[in-house]
Amino acid sequence: MVNSARTVTSSVVRLECICTDVDSRGNIIQGLSIGSGVIYKTFGINDLGKFEIFRNRKYQNYEYYVLTNRHVINDSKEIKVYIGSYDEYAKAKILGYDDKLDIGIIAFNYDKYLGSVKISKTGIVDKGSFVFTIGNPDGYLDTLTMGVVSYPVRNMSSDTDGDKIIDYVSRYIQIDAAINPGSSGGGLFDSSGKLIGINTMKIVDEKIEGIGFAILIDDVKEIITHLEKGLIPDRIELGITVNDVNKLDSLLDEDKYNYGLIITNIKNDSLAYLIGLELNDIIVEVNGYKIKRVEDLLLSINNITFGSEKQIKITVIRDGEIVTKKYVV
Repeated sequence: MVNSARTVTSSVVRLECICTDVDSRGNIIQGLSIGSGVIYKTFGINDLGKFEIFRNRKYQNYEYYVLTNRHVINDSKEIKVYIGSYDEYAKAKILGYDDKLDIGIIAFNYDKYLGSVKISKTGIVDKGSFVFTIGNPDGYLDTLTMGVVSYPVRNMSSDTDGDKIIDYVSRYIQIDAAINPGSSGGGLFDSSGKLIGINTMKIVDEKIEGIGFAILIDDVKEIITHLEKGLIPDRIELGITVNDVNKLDSLLDEDKYNYGLIITNIKNDSLAYLIGLELNDIIVEVNGYKIKRVEDLLLSINNITFGSEKQIKITVIRDGEIVTKKYVV
């Protein structure tokens, strides 16, 4: 793990984000937040143009793409990226961020090669797997903490648009490695040094210790290309209203399904309408997810975007028969 940490440490940077506001008297006030970021893509720049590179080459300049948390960079008027010390920094620009998944991407130029981390194929690892984090807790540069995966995939529901209705389910890796203010946006790495998550939060309570969370890298990868282009991910919405079948006394085939959500309303010209769903259909499975609660339905389509050419496969019970509908978005 020592060699793995040495390999990735130059790719984790300290962020200082400056934001301004106006108080009730019209005075301009300035705030400073400290966070972390992970270089995941490196470009070499010369007279011929800009090229993505995967190893050290001599270029006139370099551009780096950095993953961090949205809450670290949101509303920032200026972002400084500190490289290896407190007195050497580069100014960064925001490429994009997502309001549902707490992820943002910034870019900065620097005249020296720093490299980038290797992203794991999946962040889903076994409970008890050794992991380490690198970040800047309370501004302390390049701090490593280590621990184990306490729970591989912890689902948490949230209301991201403030309408008091759950509209997104995030997937987190729960870890016991220390995460503190300033660590947000730093990397969670497996024992080989591959990036499996982006550190985002911990539970703060005098009765609780050692419960931290990192955003699963699988979900981050789904929206990276959108954020690099400054686009808001255009996630699909089925356009339906559902209820728990148990509350409606609906009967299912007990041998195969004893769960599901019944469709009580379908919006005109909605995606559900195009897929071929109907009123009173009981949704029991979507893309391999068993649909027992509304959260399961949200999780099954969370990161599917229009234009991704991904197939949606929905299994329903209709008039006592099992019907499967497929649609490519």
